Order: sequence, then structure tokens, then C-alpha cells
Amino acid sequence: MKRDSRLEHAVRHSEASGRCRLWRVACAGAGLLLSACSLEEYVNEAREGLSKEYENFPAYSEMPIRRLTWAEALAFADENNLEIRKARNEIKNAERNIKRVFLQVVPLVNLGYYYNEALRGNGANYYSEHYDYNVNIIFNIPALTQLPVDYYVAQLALFRAEKNLEIKRREIFSKLYQAAREIDLSRENYLREAALIRGSDAEIRRCELDKKREIEIHAEWMRLAGLFSDVSGKWEIDSSSLPVVSGEDYAQQTQQIDPLVLTLMATELEASRLAQLGIMMNYFPTVHVNFYSPSLFNYSGGSNTGFTGRGTDLRMELDFFLQLDTRLNTWFALSEAKENHVLLEQGLKLQMIERREKMALILRASREFSKWKNTMRKYDAFLNRRGETHADAILERERASAELDREIANQEKAEIERVAALMLEYGNASFPEPADSAE
Repeated sequence: MKRDSRLEHAVRHSEASGRCRLWRVACAGAGLLLSACSLEEYVNEAREGLSKEYENFPAYSEMPIRRLTWAEALAFADENNLEIRKARNEIKNAERNIKRVFLQVVPLVNLGYYYNEALRGNGANYYSEHYDYNVNIIFNIPALTQLPVDYYVAQLALFRAEKNLEIKRREIFSKLYQAAREIDLSRENYLREAALIRGSDAEIRRCELDKKREIEIHAEWMRLAGLFSDVSGKWEIDSSSLPVVSGEDYAQQTQQIDPLVLTLMATELEASRLAQLGIMMNYFPTVHVNFYSPSLFNYSGGSNTGFTGRGTDLRMELDFFLQLDTRLNTWFALSEAKENHVLLEQGLKLQMIERREKMALILRASREFSKWKNTMRKYDAFLNRRGETHADAILERERASAELDREIANQEKAEIERVAALMLEYGNASFPEPADSAE
């Protein structure tokens, strides 16, 4: 009878444990529902925060004017532009990946947790086992043949990220120069057109010109704010601090490919060669070394709790693995990589020729513009020196001179684009050095 009562007690305990498990499952389901509700609440909270920021954002008319010199504008863009900052983050990520290569040999710690409800024991000793867990450490040396390759790949990625940062800085700085020059040119055009307004409808024409200029100023602010990645003020760049740059300044550099551009091309070739090496590594055997430490257990069941250890799982494994390319998958992949490498070489050669011809055409167009501009200015000055005496002739001369100024301004804008393209390709002495190299 006593034995039957013990068994009945154990069964009731097991049923209670089952109900407890059902309760835990119900709680887990409720937790998921609460999590879903919390997700919606978090999204709504974030949305409200963004909405408040938008509402509190000052209107353009209320923003303070922030004037910068050319050097200050370059420094601010270098520090704050989002694209440059992303390029710097790529360098940090590449540096972390180099560390990850060596972190592969850091020992792993495994923690196993087991939970169950089961009747254990015999005779008069029945108990319910609740849980146990174990801990052991694995010393792993990854594929010995792969570790040097992984390190070289990570180094190449870091080198490429650093060069991409230099290219990105050139791109942003050249865009900033182009924007500053075009903004200055737009202001000069406005002042010239305003000075030419005369007649009975002068007030109406001046009002229309002012409205047009107001729209231009707003667009110019958006342009600078985008390059600065900052919309906290009305940005202005002191035109007197801008460097005087012409296409002729790059006459010597256009005779060759820029070293930075050439380095990036060489990096592409090395990445292609490394891809071939990675495929060829499949022909080499793979070696893994693993050392497993003894497991340390914690147990709990009935009135018995504590720790225990065992040495049965203490072992060392040495894997030597070689896969034969019976299906020729590696051979085909290697052949394809070699063919792509040849195509890449031919493509880069074509790019070099295209860059050379493009820069030569830009330089030629810049020189022709400079000659044309000087000639037209001299011709206009000659006509003005003739000294017209008739009123109609004087007005006609002013209109012709103004029309010439408009044409020169249109051509000047194209010249600014050409100079910006040369800056992007070869850089400029006014561009600041990267902060990391300065350090």
C-alpha cells in the first residue's frame, strides 16, 4: 500500500508538472503577443519622434546664415559628409575583419542547457529530474591552409577601402568646388541682369527677376546642405577664398593616368588573381585541429543538486580532408575565373585609353574656351571704345554687350564642369590631406 501511495504521489506530481508546462507555454504565447504589441508601440513612438523633429525644424527663412571660407568648407564636408563617413566606416569594418581572421583561433566555450520532467529512481526513491547543463571549451585551429588566404583577402579589402575613401573625398570636394563656382556665377548673372533693367516696366521685371533669384538661392542652399549633410543654416562660401583653377593647370597631369586611379585598377586585378587562388585552394588538403576540454555538469533533481565533471569527452581531433574534383566543378570554376581575369585586363586597358582621351578632350575644350573668351572680351572692349553718340546706337551696343556676357556665362558654366571633372580625376592642391594620414 505504501508503495502504491508513493507511485500515486509521483503520478500526481507528474500531472502537476504537465499542467505547469502548459502554463509555461501559455505564458510564452502571451509573451509573444505582448512583444507584437510592444513592436507596434515602439514604431509609433519612433514615428512620433520623427514627426516632432519635422515640426520643430526651423523654416528656411528662419535659419541663420553660416559663411565659410573655401578651406573651412572643405574641412566641414570632410568631417560631416555622409558618403565620406560611410567610406570611413568601410575602413573600420575592414580593420575588424582582419582581427576576425585571428579571432578564429580563440577558444570557443560551449554552454548546453537541458530541461526535462521525468520520473527517476526505483523502489521507494522516486524523484523528478528538473534540469542540467554542461560547459566545455573547444580549442579550434581552422584550416591551416586557409588562414593565410583569409588574412590576405582581409588586407586587400582594407587597402581597397582606404583608396575608395580617397576617391570619395575627391568626388565630394570636386562637387563642392563646382557648386561654389556655379553659385558665384549665378549671383554675378543676377547682378548684371538687374543693372540692365530699365523702362516703364522696370519694376515688374525686377520683381520677376527677384522671384527667380529667390528660387535659385533656395536650390543653392539645398545643394550645399546635401554636400555638407547639414541643414542647420543657410550655407554660403566666400567666393574670394575659392582657388583660381583652370584646365591649363592640369596640362601636365593629363599626360598620364592618376596614380590613385591606377592603384584602384591594380587592386581590381589583384582581387581577380586572389579569386583564382581561392578556387585553386580546393585542390589542397584541409587540416583542422580541435581540442575538447572535459565537460563540467550541474545537476538538480529531487533533493540532489551539485556539480560533477567527467573526462570521457576529453579528446583531440585532427582532420585531414582532401576532396577530389571528380565532377570537375573546381576546374570549371578556375577556368571561368581565368577567362574573367583576361577580360578584366582588356577592360582596364580600354578604360585607361578612354580616360586619356576624355581628359585630353576636356583640356582641349578648356583651352579653346579660354582663347574664345579672351578674344570676345577684347572685341567687346574695342566696340565700346568706338564711343557711340546716337541714343539708339548706345542702347544697341549695351544689348549686344549684355548678350555677350550671357553667352560667356553659359560657356563659363561648362568650363566649371570641365575643371570639376579634372579635379575628380587628379585631385587639387587645395584639397586637405586625409585625417588618418595626417595623424
